Amino acid sequence: MCYVHLEDCEIKHAILTTEQWIRLIDEAYEAGMTFATLTGGEALYYPGFKAIYQHLCDLGVIITLKTNGVLLDQKMIEFLVERPPYCTTISVYGGSEEAYEAVTGKRVFSLVDRNIRNAKSAGLAINIALTVSKYMAPYFKDTLSYVQSTGLVYNMSSYLIDAREDTGRHLDEYGLSLNEMIDAIRYRRMTE
Repeated sequence: MCYVHLEDCEIKHAILTTEQWIRLIDEAYEAGMTFATLTGGEALYYPGFKAIYQHLCDLGVIITLKTNGVLLDQKMIEFLVERPPYCTTISVYGGSEEAYEAVTGKRVFSLVDRNIRNAKSAGLAINIALTVSKYMAPYFKDTLSYVQSTGLVYNMSSYLIDAREDTGRHLDEYGLSLNEMIDAIRYRRMTE
């Protein structure tokens, strides 16, 4: 679920098992790793997420979690509160159901908003990532207003990468022009 949303998405490649990830983590730790960013796709979607997270915690690795917030439900929040990540960055794609649908293809704004507020109330260190795309442009002002209303630290970017070839999507379809991004930055500055 992101700016390269697809109606039907099939994983056409194998993913590493939890055990394989843990072996890689151990190798990286032995080589000096002290920080890890868990991202994806969607990190919370991975079936072995909790085991991998717990293993990193046991090693004393400083963890940053990046998520779209959909799966950051009460049970996951409770799990994370036991051994909190250094920071949880939640990507926000809109300030309404309509904006979310335009950007991601899913009407999950209320769910994400609730999860953000619950995670914040639980004491997790949360910040917001706002990645502006052409899909978000018609909703940008309302989305920025929503993000600012959370009272959380946020960053705004237009850094988008080209989608995998098998998605049928291309950067020129969803990336902002330089002038569009400059306009977004100017608007942000006016509203802060």
